[in-house]
Amino acid sequence: MKKILLGFLIYVVIYSIANADSLDFSLMSFHFDDTYDYNESNFGIGYTKEFNNKVAGKIGSYNNSYDKNSIYALIGIKQSFGSLSFGLNAGFVTGYDNISGKAQYREVSRTTTYGHHYKYVDTVIIENKPKNLNKYQFMILPTVSYTFHKKHRFELGFIPSQTADAVDVVTLQYQIIL
Repeated sequence: MKKILLGFLIYVVIYSIANADSLDFSLMSFHFDDTYDYNESNFGIGYTKEFNNKVAGKIGSYNNSYDKNSIYALIGIKQSFGSLSFGLNAGFVTGYDNISGKAQYREVSRTTTYGHHYKYVDTVIIENKPKNLNKYQFMILPTVSYTFHKKHRFELGFIPSQTADAVDVVTLQYQIIL
């Protein structure tokens, strides 16, 4: 099964490069949770192939919120209203398995038994991450995009948390229409 999936992925990558309708640059994300030091500079590159004016496929790679490389493959539908488009994508993403917590630094205030008050910096490991992650994660990505000068597009995506301990995320991509 892995060989079939890998073969299909290689085919899609080659097909996408040769027939891409846009070159996509992942730029950043915003997480609706500040208890973990997420990477919000999610640089990456991808391709979009529009099969018709409503259906498109996306494939690419980016540096995810845990500073790991992720590869995604999505298929989506969109509805355009002039320069503004609304879309809904679904597919799979890698890079979220075996994630360990990051070191966080916090200032701690303590009072000794003798009444002396002091502050120090304590290092803790925050394990605020989705549990039971598989190698391939299912992803839903609603989007809003704005096209300008017929060759440029900004796309905002929203990744809703799919488990109780996951975090909602907003993403930003810049796309060059080929």
